[in-house]
Order: sequence, then C-alpha cells, then structure tokens
Amino acid sequence: MSLRRPGPLLAVVLLAVPATVLAFQFRDYAVDDFFITYRYAANLAAGKGLVFNPGERVFGTTAAGHALILAAVRLLTGAAMTRIGTAVTLVAKLALVLLLYLEARRRDRGPEALVGGILLVSHPFAWLHNGAEVHLVLVLLTTGAVLSEHRSGIAGALAGYAGWCRPDAVLGLGFLGLQQWIRRRRIPWRYGLVAAGVLATGLAGAYLWFGSPLPNTLAAKRAQAAAFPGVFPSGADFWAAIAENLVNLYGVVLVPLVLLALAGLPFLLQRGGPALRLLTLYGLGLAIAYPVLRVPPYTWYVVPMFTVGVYSACFAVGAAGRGTWRFFGR
Repeated sequence: MSLRRPGPLLAVVLLAVPATVLAFQFRDYAVDDFFITYRYAANLAAGKGLVFNPGERVFGTTAAGHALILAAVRLLTGAAMTRIGTAVTLVAKLALVLLLYLEARRRDRGPEALVGGILLVSHPFAWLHNGAEVHLVLVLLTTGAVLSEHRSGIAGALAGYAGWCRPDAVLGLGFLGLQQWIRRRRIPWRYGLVAAGVLATGLAGAYLWFGSPLPNTLAAKRAQAAAFPGVFPSGADFWAAIAENLVNLYGVVLVPLVLLALAGLPFLLQRGGPALRLLTLYGLGLAIAYPVLRVPPYTWYVVPMFTVGVYSACFAVGAAGRGTWRFFGR
C-alpha cells in the first residue's frame, strides 16, 4: 500500500476514529432549531402523525424527509431522539468523506481527499451542527452524482429525496442534471423523470397532510429578517454577518484560509470527480441563493460551503506540493 494512495482500509480507520470520538462527545447536543424536527419525528413514531403539536397539521419543519428517517430509526430502536440524530449525522458524515476519498483516489488525488475528510469529520464547526439535515442532503446528492453515470434512475431517486430533506437541495438536483447533460451531450430523461416523480410525490404528500406543499419556514425567516434587521441581517448583509462570525472563530488566519480555498477551486473542479464537482457547484449556488432569498445567516447554512472550502484548500496544497515535487524531481 503506497503512502501516495492510502488504501481504503487505512482511510476508514483514519476517518472513522475521530468522527466516532466527536460523535460520542456531541451525542446529546443539538441546536434548538433541530429539536423542531426531532419533535415532528418523535410524534410520528408515537403514532400522532408528522406534527409538532398533536392535532395541529402545521408545516413548520424544513426537513420533513429527515424527520421520516429519524422516526423510522426511533420505531426500530426506541433510542432517544438526540442519540438517533447523532447516529444519522455520523453515518452521513462518514459516508460522504469515504465516497469523496474513493472517487478522488481513482483520479490520483486520494491524499488530498483523505486529509480533507479527516479535517471535516474532526472539526468542531461541523459537529456544532450535529443533528442537522444538511449532512444527509450532502451524502444523498454526492451519492447520486457517483451513480449517475450508470444508475441514473437511482441517482434521480436520491436527489429527489434530498429535496424532501431540504427544499434548497433542488438546486443540487438541478446541477446534477446539468452535469449529466454536459457529460453525455443529451438530456438525462431517466434521471429527470425519476427525480421529478420523487419530488412531486413529496410535494403532494405534504399538501395532503399539511395543506401546503412547501414549509412555512422560509416565509417565517424572511419575516424575522425584515422585522429585526439589526439582529437578523439578510440580503447584502448576509455574508458580512457570516464573515464577522468566522473572524471571531479564526481571527487573522481567516484571510489566508479563504484565499487558499479560492485558489483550490479550479483544481477541485478539474480533478475532483462528479461528486466533488457537484458539491462545489451546490455550495457556490447556495452562497448566491441565500442572500437573494433574504434569509438570516443561520450557521448551518454555511456547512456546504465550509465542506467545499476544506476540500478546496487541501486540493490547493496538494497541487502546490505535486508541482514542487515535479520541479525538483527533474
């Protein structure tokens, strides 16, 4: 086994150990907003329906698809909802970083993806969002990207279900379809029809149960930003507020880290493979969409961009290292 291409077994150990340790440390932790989805899931598992308060069919969770999975695990195990949320987060994180490593390894970029995965699963920022549906969305979309070449129907089903878990995953669904169109030079009809069918089924089910196909969370957050702009900035101030929080977290190191991540984007798009390309496009798309939607800058919105930044920085360092090696090798 070459150190230039660490084997899958070594990668599993290096990724699983820190992820499991941090999952244990955060096993009962979740941000307040995630408990909304937990309560919907707990009521569903208890036979009271997908509701926050029994008898009130209000579509108040952004993550209905995530709630369905949490409820299913609760029925099977009877475990506490916080532990279930942590377990789902751990599995989703590990599945994502292993998938990205295996894809990059086939393109001779395994070390970059392995280091990126280790940083991602061991960084406290990612685990501050333990229990968030965004981790599940990322692994659904990237798995769909890997399968899209030979299993476009399954890819469509995964991307469609990602839209059940977060409405903004529709952006990733569209980028995945665009990737297939460009690669094959023809419209991916099977992918599109399956994805649209799964998504439409979720919308119809939500309408029949809640009386609305879409959650009312977007309107609530936009109203929150409009009513209290000093506390909940939005629009042009969205990224200014995010930057302020990141400066408090990283200090003066933030600027070189951001520059390194930006420098690595071309290498990520060129050598990363379909999954990393989709992840990059999805993250960049969200970075534009959130200010346009005029929503407040909740920190879990940054998770896709943070994930892209970690891998992009590693690919930038890898490109520099490989270039230096070739230069002195000559």
